[in-house]
Amino acid sequence: MKTFKPLFFILFLISGNHQVMATELDSLLSVLNRKANNITLEDLDEKSILCNNIAVMYQSLDDHNKARFYFMQAIEFTEQRIKKTSYLGCPK
Repeated sequence: MKTFKPLFFILFLISGNHQVMATELDSLLSVLNRKANNITLEDLDEKSILCNNIAVMYQSLDDHNKARFYFMQAIEFTEQRIKKTSYLGCPK
């Protein structure tokens, strides 16, 4: 039975970590959802960072399809910001 105690402890830590990550992931997705229609330069920057952070979390959860989707979203928001900056004649 003594050999099982460390195993149970490790399993507890792993499952607890996934629960914390799931809560944090839900929070990031909620913030991203609230900013869906915001298109200022700052909002595009923030949405890009949010998407990148979401992608990293999905990657650590081995959900590579969702990770790829959010990495691509981060790139899209960055490209929108660059286009908007160029269109406005703002310095890069």
